[in-house]
Amino acid sequence: MFKDNIIIGVGPNNYRKLSKDHRYYVDDYSISTHPHNSYLQLLAETGILGFTLVFVIFLYFSFQAILSIFMAHYKKIILYNKFQICLMCSFFISLWPLIPSLNFFNNWICIIYFLPIGFFLHSIQIKRINNNL
Repeated sequence: MFKDNIIIGVGPNNYRKLSKDHRYYVDDYSISTHPHNSYLQLLAETGILGFTLVFVIFLYFSFQAILSIFMAHYKKIILYNKFQICLMCSFFISLWPLIPSLNFFNNWICIIYFLPIGFFLHSIQIKRINNNL
């Protein structure tokens, strides 16, 4: 599916519909509702554009985690509090590319992905407001 629609993909939640197509048919056991990997699902359903957005978010939080560890260990500067570090760990774990995952566009799995983002952005905003006082 990815090779047929590299840039924009086949559309969210269309993997299950198109996996029944004769072009993608392998055997009776190859049809699934999702490919069991978020990045493969994003490549197939949203193409390079959707994949890039999520992968850049993963890279950003990976970089911030490494930077936070470096600054705390070598420079003795604390960039994030423990709550923010736990939230970054939840991003990192849920977006880790090598583990099997559920359907990225499922309602309850989206809560696991996106609810910590709201908490993280709120904590950053509160930190900025407190620093300006």
